[in-house]
Amino acid sequence: MPDPSAVTLKVSNYYPGEPNKPATPIGQWIVYPAYGSSISVFNTIVVDLSQNLFIASALDHAKTTPDTPLATGGSNSTDPKGWLFSLGVTQAGTPQLKVNTDIWIFGTSAYRPNVKLAFDAFMQALEQLEGSALVAGGSTPFQQVLASVVPATFAESLYFRHGVYQDSVNKQAYTDLQPGMCLRLDLEASQLVFPTSGQLTQYSSPVNGYVGAGQARTYLVETLDKDGNPRLAFDAYLASSPVPTVSPTSANGAGGIVDLAGGTYRYVRLCYPATIAPSEAPGSVTTVNNATLVCANDLATLAAATAGYYNTGSVATSGAAGYFFRGRTIPVPEITCFVSGAPVAVPVGTTVRQLVQRYAPLPRLAGVTMPSTYSRYLLASPTGAVGGFPGAYLQVGFAAVTGTSPQDAYDLPVLGQDALTLTVPVV
Repeated sequence: MPDPSAVTLKVSNYYPGEPNKPATPIGQWIVYPAYGSSISVFNTIVVDLSQNLFIASALDHAKTTPDTPLATGGSNSTDPKGWLFSLGVTQAGTPQLKVNTDIWIFGTSAYRPNVKLAFDAFMQALEQLEGSALVAGGSTPFQQVLASVVPATFAESLYFRHGVYQDSVNKQAYTDLQPGMCLRLDLEASQLVFPTSGQLTQYSSPVNGYVGAGQARTYLVETLDKDGNPRLAFDAYLASSPVPTVSPTSANGAGGIVDLAGGTYRYVRLCYPATIAPSEAPGSVTTVNNATLVCANDLATLAAATAGYYNTGSVATSGAAGYFFRGRTIPVPEITCFVSGAPVAVPVGTTVRQLVQRYAPLPRLAGVTMPSTYSRYLLASPTGAVGGFPGAYLQVGFAAVTGTSPQDAYDLPVLGQDALTLTVPVV
């Protein structure tokens, strides 16, 4: 097996060098895996998953056909019958994930629509294999495998790994909640002050409205339903206890975590509305103007319910549910990374620069380099060098910052389990 230390992640705004050709500019920054000198942009990425224990445990070889795709997603420009993503098993019984060379085509958009659609279709196709070629929940590890090997824009890297999608044109912003995340709830309470002399009504006081009411945090965990299917729960203790039971949350919103703790759904997507009422407004008792948790047990229903929420403000898709917290509460998902070996929680969307700046300056200036090393946890690599459990940490190489763009290499988003090793000067 190749030495995992030879595999690196690179952050650059240039394509990796092709044979006998200089590197060419892309127009934006991307992150991609490389082995040896580089991965040519001419190459289809082939990932050998034979040594990956997550995949080995999820795949039932007795229900696969050699050299026949188990799941596919998207299409490619060179072969109308081809696919951007495909999973299959070779004649030798080796599970392989293939990513077509079109994955190297970048423009200036934060998200490539064809890649996002292909990724979504591929994950849905994998999910449909559960109960046959994949065990229950067996499609989940493939999301992190794909996030490990697919060249991506910064925005796409967050989407592949944590389901983060932000669209300023269509006014959409959502994140898929995942086991291991912490959900921070920034709470507000309605304040009512009686009028002073001369005010006509008790509601005319300028201090009436919502005020800060502290924060609460809960850690998301995976649990199982009675049939052994994975479900997402909002608290390990409440999910493990048979009591208390709570009637289904009313249409007027949830009061706290106890209203959601049962672990009823496999997928929960945190959706932000286009606007939220100002603090002096009475507030809303619907999903229209509140951050909403869109819940479903399969990806197709989740996608339909998300589209419905952004089209109508409500969650009316069959098989889905929508929940929000009363009191103008804002949920913020947090992930765990490591700083010099110590676990640190950061909001989803935190960049490498923002993480480093907690401990040391990292100005946005040409020629400035990070006074530390940065590594990312991968479940797979294009050479099969990363396999088994628990995968491997690979160092991230940041291209030189020139200062010619509003964005630079250190705007790379932090992903769960990333590791920052600080270089501390001897005093």
